[in-house]
Amino acid sequence: MTVHPDVEALLRIVPTGHRGEERVDWTAAEAALGTRLPSDYMSFIDTYGVGDIEELVILPPLPVDVPNLSDCHIGGMSEGLRRMWEKEGGVPGASAPPEAVLPWGTGCNANELA
Repeated sequence: MTVHPDVEALLRIVPTGHRGEERVDWTAAEAALGTRLPSDYMSFIDTYGVGDIEELVILPPLPVDVPNLSDCHIGGMSEGLRRMWEKEGGVPGASAPPEAVLPWGTGCNANELA
């Protein structure tokens, strides 16, 4: 996969110095999640690996063997985000139904990013 233009721009200001060795089988991940994943997300994970940037954790699609992240992944956090999405009515300006959203990150205050 080539580096997405947005990830290329990010590389100019955020180096990949601490990238792990984990690799994602995107075909298997998309099959397990039942949906295609955005190309910029896949490029980001392929470039930076699994983990965090400061206090923002970028969720891998499925469980990984990384300390403190084994339960923190899109597949494991989708149900909770979808319940919250339905309860809160989504976010302003987004008309997607709960089943169409996936969490891709989480913050230090348990903020879910969809």
